Amino acid sequence: MARKLSNSHLEMYKAGGKLSTLFECITKDPELSFEIRINDEVMVYYNKKKILTITKGLKIEPLNANYYKPGLGPSVDISDSKNWKRKKTIDKYLREAKRIAYKKDMKREFQLQQNISLGNRDCEGRFLVVDMEWQFSQENIANEDRIKITRPDLIVVDLKPNSKGENDIYLTEVKLGTDALEGNSGLQGHVNSSHEIVSFKPACEALKDDITSIITQKHELGILYGKLPSLRLSDKPKMLFILGHRGNRERAELEKAISKLKIPTGLDEPEVLFHNTLIKL
Repeated sequence: MARKLSNSHLEMYKAGGKLSTLFECITKDPELSFEIRINDEVMVYYNKKKILTITKGLKIEPLNANYYKPGLGPSVDISDSKNWKRKKTIDKYLREAKRIAYKKDMKREFQLQQNISLGNRDCEGRFLVVDMEWQFSQENIANEDRIKITRPDLIVVDLKPNSKGENDIYLTEVKLGTDALEGNSGLQGHVNSSHEIVSFKPACEALKDDITSIITQKHELGILYGKLPSLRLSDKPKMLFILGHRGNRERAELEKAISKLKIPTGLDEPEVLFHNTLIKL
């Protein structure tokens, strides 16, 4: 099941559409991500926290009540259609929802991940961030054949063809510092979960289908810009680590962790990009 919006849903975000004001408020905020999901849905994220869901039936689901104590949620009822054209009201909801989500859980690498997404939306650049928190839908897969649920931080496409004339797809994990290098959320854990996707043909095929539809529709909405690329996507994705560090000591620790990775058969050696997050004046 592809991540794709129906034409009627897509039109709602365009000029004059029922959700055009809401869409404008979301996309002007550099801290929010507008992501296309299966079942004709849109989810809006702030630092990986889902603060808004829009379904194909034009129903808007606000921030989940599990994020806050009774009576301490957003003061705006964003599910009420009367508010969908009220810019100040929408901005107030988004501001309050972000504050609540921030208090719930704020990890340092979330902002780095969001900034990477924002900085790579040009269809005429080298790398294109297509999706955030992509997950293979296994609704039509028998229980005994299903793979472990995993959500790469970013799905990145290399717009420069490789030696085979194909565009590489990267299952991308973003890390900042050395706090979470071990366990299931560590580097080796991500390698293992990426191997499951790469080794499962239905997942690879679904990923290619999703990339094609998401690029087309995000470009139509102006989230991605520049000339729409003609792509020949590779059959299997590769893995990319983007590792943020604050100085040489952290970089050395990250390099050491990378050198210890055990790469399963069938998974290419992960690409690694080191990013110095220090700001030199």
